[in-house]
Amino acid sequence: SLRCVAKTEVFSLESGRHILIDVIDKEARRGTVTQDKKDFFSTCRVLLDAGHGGADIGCKLSPKQTEKWFTLGLAKTLKKAIKKPGFETILSRNSDVDLPLLARVNAINSASPDIVLTLHASTKSIGTPENPSVTLIVLRQEKPKVTEEPEKIDERGLYAPKPEEVRSAHKFALGLKRALEAVPSASCSIIKVPHVVPLDRLMAPSLMIDIANLVNRPKDEYYKIRSAIVDAISNATVDYFNGLFLERAPDLSPESLNSSKTTTEAAVQPRPSPSTIVTPVTPKPTPIYSPKPGSVFDPEEFLGPEP
Repeated sequence: SLRCVAKTEVFSLESGRHILIDVIDKEARRGTVTQDKKDFFSTCRVLLDAGHGGADIGCKLSPKQTEKWFTLGLAKTLKKAIKKPGFETILSRNSDVDLPLLARVNAINSASPDIVLTLHASTKSIGTPENPSVTLIVLRQEKPKVTEEPEKIDERGLYAPKPEEVRSAHKFALGLKRALEAVPSASCSIIKVPHVVPLDRLMAPSLMIDIANLVNRPKDEYYKIRSAIVDAISNATVDYFNGLFLERAPDLSPESLNSSKTTTEAAVQPRPSPSTIVTPVTPKPTPIYSPKPGSVFDPEEFLGPEP
């Protein structure tokens, strides 16, 4: 596996006691992006789902900021950051349009993403009330309940993810939590729930990222923390797909890397190009969470009661 990392050295030590210190910068920790890895990264599809939109404004984060605009701006910033390593990045919406739940789910699934990050924001922080917090919401590892009536979007239906997709989402969430530890003055937690829309409808590893108590910070502090969160998500994405690269291409010998058809090319199945995600919708959407103006985010109301 070390063949994918540049400047690998093997050496022997003389007898006796030794202190060995390896100093590795953060870029080297993620490994040098070789051409073989670039080819693999170009096949990886990340979908950023900006929550709410159109008539569904989400939470009112401040007198001048609503959740639908905050998540859209964050998604666009994340798209630029995640595209740098070579990943294909798609937005569920790139403007303020109505995107009802069922249309959102169908659009995301039709894009065949490798990971879905659905973005939300709130005013109620988990942990220290005065500090920003990031909550990562994933589904529990349990056998999905299926129904023959997929139009019933208020119950778990045919779009329930596979167990391996739920495990992959947990893996991504753990890596992201470690990356978010570097964000100043912010806390991070992972919540596992039996069901939450749209995660229990998506046919891909997916997690919800809720950023709380950030918009009301002073301007300089706001942009500093926001930039650190973007960097953490981008770095966690690279780490996640690095792991997939090694899992799908275990044979990294020079012979396999120099062959006409690399191991990664053989492992990755071709997919159709994604269809147009954003389609303006005339009917009033069914909001995922629609609080009254001026109210605060209520996790219990948002996640729904325990079954």
